[in-house]
Amino acid sequence: MPDVKEFGCSLATLQQYEDRISVSHGLAFMEPTAALDLGYIADRDKLSIVPTSAPRPATAEQLEAIAADSNTERIVGIYRVPRSIGLAVLNSCFDRTIAFDSTAEHREIAPGLRGLPMAYRADDGDQLTTSVDATYKDYRGDPLKVGAHIDKWPDPNLSIVAFNLGPGSRYHILAPDFNRDVVGGGTRRERQQFLMNHPDPDSIPVYWFRLDPPGKQNGVSYCEAIGPSPVSWALHDGSTIGFPDTSLFCCCAVKPDLSLGGLSMRSFR
Repeated sequence: MPDVKEFGCSLATLQQYEDRISVSHGLAFMEPTAALDLGYIADRDKLSIVPTSAPRPATAEQLEAIAADSNTERIVGIYRVPRSIGLAVLNSCFDRTIAFDSTAEHREIAPGLRGLPMAYRADDGDQLTTSVDATYKDYRGDPLKVGAHIDKWPDPNLSIVAFNLGPGSRYHILAPDFNRDVVGGGTRRERQQFLMNHPDPDSIPVYWFRLDPPGKQNGVSYCEAIGPSPVSWALHDGSTIGFPDTSLFCCCAVKPDLSLGGLSMRSFR
């Protein structure tokens, strides 16, 4: 199990998180007409789920509510790591001989980080959500966006570490109250039924973790990462809303026992 110091520098105090976490409330289906205009899947039985309000900086009370508890099962944190680690993950994602399989044997991708190469993508700026599905394409042949989702992996505890290689900033979005335990699974149909039957969808909290562009500190180039993020348990996506520059994203899957410290997922409210 990698030590936090080996993997990177944790921004684990509430004071350091104050300008990194924003909160919005509300989730809704994107209407087909808007979906077509914005590059989302527009089929009525496959409507995308998106946040309905702009993120606002988390209050002191909200930050206090998500303070990490070492006894909780799901913890997520923001980290500043050597840029070489992010590049190693990116390069591993380029290796097309490695097919992603959530049950495959994890390997050392970079010093202190064992996992499975998963995905990379260059996301344009000012996009509400960024995940796409290559099986659905627009008239130009570009993949369509799918909206916030829960990854359909056999192990609901499998998580990811996601890296921002810039040059722009980006958000990692999590809605921990919208999870497999309450949805009844995680398939598209189950997600849609949960949202349609929710008594107050405008109240569902959505947390926005900001990952800033790469930089240099004490002569060492770094990039920022978030993890382990429970993407096969909670509704999530990426976002570049409000940031004009392209952001190069890559991630790897990690075992659920990866312990990096950070914020408690159980106590999000």
